[in-house]
Amino acid sequence: GPAPSSNPMVKRDFIDPMQALHGVRKALNLPIKADGAHVEDMSEHKVMFKGTSGALSDPTAKLCYMAKEDGSLALTWRVETDIGDNWLLSYMDAKESSKVHNVVDYVAHATFQVYKWGLADPTEGKREILTNPWNLKTSPLTWLSDGQNNFTATRGNNAIAQYNPDGGNDYENNYRPSPKNLKFEYPYSPDMNPPKTYIDASVTELFYTSNVCHDLYYMLGFNEKAGNFQVNNRGQGGKGNDYVILNAQDGSGTNNANFATPPDGQPGRMRAYIWTRANPPRDASFEAGTIIHEYTHG
Repeated sequence: GPAPSSNPMVKRDFIDPMQALHGVRKALNLPIKADGAHVEDMSEHKVMFKGTSGALSDPTAKLCYMAKEDGSLALTWRVETDIGDNWLLSYMDAKESSKVHNVVDYVAHATFQVYKWGLADPTEGKREILTNPWNLKTSPLTWLSDGQNNFTATRGNNAIAQYNPDGGNDYENNYRPSPKNLKFEYPYSPDMNPPKTYIDASVTELFYTSNVCHDLYYMLGFNEKAGNFQVNNRGQGGKGNDYVILNAQDGSGTNNANFATPPDGQPGRMRAYIWTRANPPRDASFEAGTIIHEYTHG
């Protein structure tokens, strides 16, 4: 749509972010209490709300333009609220605190096409599309958030998964799937070859299995105080900043997998290799028994 003739962000002729939060809370009937809350600047025109309750992480708001259905642009406060069952981006009109232009629910659309927990490998069953497969009692931030950042790729509080063909350690800049609408749904069959043709499915499977391990082991006692793998421990004890680094199709070896487990507070690292002795080669990320075995080393 046509750009505004002047920059309203400079004039500051818009409601303040706290009004936007209250407007979203009222319009959507959110279970968030903000009485006594205050605003902290994160960057220009982006703030975080401190002192709220009812959300899994501190809500944020960012002043931005949103394209309306007629093609014109509306100046809005994009209010982000993670309340567990719903992770919302609400576009509140920057001049009217009762007008919400659009709402995007990340959580409602997170799907993973995987071999469901309980299948040891592809010979035992077919892949399924699972919606929101996390357990909110053990992963209250979901698998795609660390409480400060919400991710649209295979990264979250418990793990970060990526393609690592050279076997190096610079994992943060490596490729990881980041689909539209959080639909981690990619083609795969054991007959596909070479392995790099199904890397999205491989990374997704490794991310899924490792996160289920986190949630299951948490219920069995491997929680924050016991030194589990999480970036944000939410004040529950132990040391944070130690998710599991998951390297799919790692190029540093073959016919194996391994898990390096340093002391609590440092990330663990799992390498899933290609099994070259089979024809076509097999990807360890799809061997749930192997991944579970390695995670247990943690």
